[in-house]
Order: sequence, then structure tokens, then C-alpha cells
Amino acid sequence: MLSFNPSEFRILVVDDLSQDLQLIGEILDKEGYQTTFTPNGLQALEQINTAQPDLIFLDLTLETMNSLEVYEELNVHPKFCKIPIIYLTLNNDTHSLDKVKKKSISDYLTKPYHSEKILIRVETKLKIKRLKQQVEEKDEQLKNERKRHLMREAFLLEAKERAEASHQAKSTFLANMSHEFRTPLNAIMGFTKLMKPSPNLTEEQKQDLEIIYRSGEQLLCLINDILDLSKIESGKIVLNPVDFNLTQMLWELEEMFHLKADQQNLHLDWILSEEIPQWVQGDRVKLRQVLINLIGNAIKFTQQGTVQLQVKSEIVKEKLLLSFAVSDTGVGMTPQEVDRIFEPFVQGNAGIASSEGTGLGLAISHKYVQLLGGDISVTSELGKGTTFQFTIALTPLPDTNNVEATTTTG
Repeated sequence: MLSFNPSEFRILVVDDLSQDLQLIGEILDKEGYQTTFTPNGLQALEQINTAQPDLIFLDLTLETMNSLEVYEELNVHPKFCKIPIIYLTLNNDTHSLDKVKKKSISDYLTKPYHSEKILIRVETKLKIKRLKQQVEEKDEQLKNERKRHLMREAFLLEAKERAEASHQAKSTFLANMSHEFRTPLNAIMGFTKLMKPSPNLTEEQKQDLEIIYRSGEQLLCLINDILDLSKIESGKIVLNPVDFNLTQMLWELEEMFHLKADQQNLHLDWILSEEIPQWVQGDRVKLRQVLINLIGNAIKFTQQGTVQLQVKSEIVKEKLLLSFAVSDTGVGMTPQEVDRIFEPFVQGNAGIASSEGTGLGLAISHKYVQLLGGDISVTSELGKGTTFQFTIALTPLPDTNNVEATTTTG
């Protein structure tokens, strides 16, 4: 509810009849209003400029500068045009009333004056004025808030554009440098491979060449990972769906890792659900790379026990959902390591201790799984092992595609 205290308002009464000034003044003073009086229009303009009243009583029959001239002066002034005016006139002064009506002025009082009418009219006008002021102030606050909001948006947009430009520059730099590194590195590895069978080399020299070749392989792996990550971050990696034999690919992976697992006395356990379709359509290369990264890490960080790949499938809303889980009985990770394991260049304590890997494989796998329409999660317990899980959607193909699809695998 709008609070109203008459003592907060200043009222100017302009009338050339002293008895009218006295009557209205007594009514307003008794109620608690701050009142100022003047007998003519010229003095009224001076008083308005100094006293800055909240409301004006203005006699229509002023002799020196009439009320309508005062009204015109106030109306063109941006500071005073909003001051409400109540005009005073005689009941039988039809000439003055006609002038008022032509100006579309409806706020006037006629003699004889009644205190109740005056006070009701004054309170109404002042409440309306205060409400208008509050609305204008609120509108100004909203405008200022909107300006600040727009400025924040512009600042954030500029910061985003700078970050994107910086990010793009970084990705372009990494991609270019990766290509520049790979050319001489391939030459080093190629000549090293050619030199290894030479009968003129001693065993020590052959071992040195093997170290050079393996170091080159590790460096090439790092460069390829950086190149892949830069492509992902710059949005240049896209899906390339093909028809391929899913079960064949999964057993090829088992065969690929079998020798390394045997060398570490590990048991490989492939559990493939019977519902898995043989032929599917999807991005074979990216799915295969994700599984290679996960299985390779599992074998690397497991000294004894089992590395397991479990694959399940289900049809949800006519979509084939494939769930993959790669589990091991290896060193495991702490909760703090799990929280950051998918960040680029971040390795767990076991990875740092082994001095192997780039810290990019899991970051790339994470991005690839997201690109494939899924998400990857990890659960781990220090000293007991780790499980990576992800689910993606593929399109199952009928067996009649077998002959055509064989041309797309490899």
C-alpha cells in the first residue's frame, strides 16, 4: 500500500485574492502540507523555480500573466511540465471554463471551496504523481539493469570470441607442428628399420637402433594423439558411418592383445552377449580406437589377474544400444584421480610412475564416445582394479548385407 505523509509535499497556491489564499492555506496547513503563496503568474514562475512544488493551485482569473500563460510556460519546461495543477475558478465563470476545456484541462475546483473536496483532490493528485515517479524510477532501474546486462553479454561474447580464436590458433598450431614433426620422424624410423637387419652391425648397435625405433614409435604415438585431439577440439572430426562386422572386429581385438596379455601372464576374457548383431552400421574406426585405448590401458596397469571386455545389446525405441565394459584387476585409482582422468595430458599415479603414455588416450576416447552419441564413465578402487563403461547407439543390419559389408571392413 502506498504510504502518504502530507508533510513530505510542497504546494504552491497562486491566487490574486487574499481571502482565497488564506482559506486554502488554512486547509492545507491544518493537514500538514508545506505551502507557499503568490498573487500573480510572474511571481509564480519564480517560486516554482526556487521552491519546486509537488502540486500547484492556479487561479484562472489572474490579471498579471494569466493562468493559461503560466501553464504554457510550464508545459515546455522538461523539469516542470510534470507538476500537477489544480485550477481555481468561479462557478459562473463560463469564459474561463471554456478556455480550460479547450486545453483539455479537467482538474479544476469552483468556488465556494470545501475543505474535504480540496483535500481529496490534493491527495489523489499527489498519490498519482508519486506512483508515476515510482514507475519512472523502476523503469529507469530496469533500463540501467538492461544496459548492464547488455554490457555483460557483450563482454562475455567478446571473451568467448577471444577464447575461441585463441583455441583455434592453438589447435591450428598443434596440427601444423604435428605434421611437421611426423615427416622427419617417419624418415628416422624408416631408415632405422632398414638398418636393423644389416650384418655389419654389432649386437650393441642393433639394440641401440631398437631403442631409437621404439622411442620413435612412442613419439609418433604422441604426435598422432595431439593431432587427433586438436582435430576434435577444432570440430574437424566427424562421424564416418560404414557397414561392418561387429563381432569380427571384437574378436580381432582379442587376437591383437592376446600376445601382450600372455607375456604378462594375464587372462583375457571376452564376454559377448548372444543378442549382439553381427553386422551393424556406425563409425568402426572410432569405436575400435576407443576399445584399443581402454583395453591397452587395462593390460598396461594390470600385473596379475584378468582383463575383461563385456558387450551387451538391447533394442530401445527401435535403436540398437550397445553397452561396453572394460574391466581389470590392476592397480586402480583414487577418487581424486578418477575425477580428472578424462582431462587432456592428465595421468594417474600409475601412468606417471610407468613413464608410458601421453595422457591423451582417455581424453580422446571420451570425445569419441560423445561423438558417437554416448558417454563414458569409470569406477575404480585403489589396488583392486578399474572398470570403464560406455553405451552407444548403432544401426543393426540384416544378414543379407554380409557380402556387401565385407568390402568396408579392414
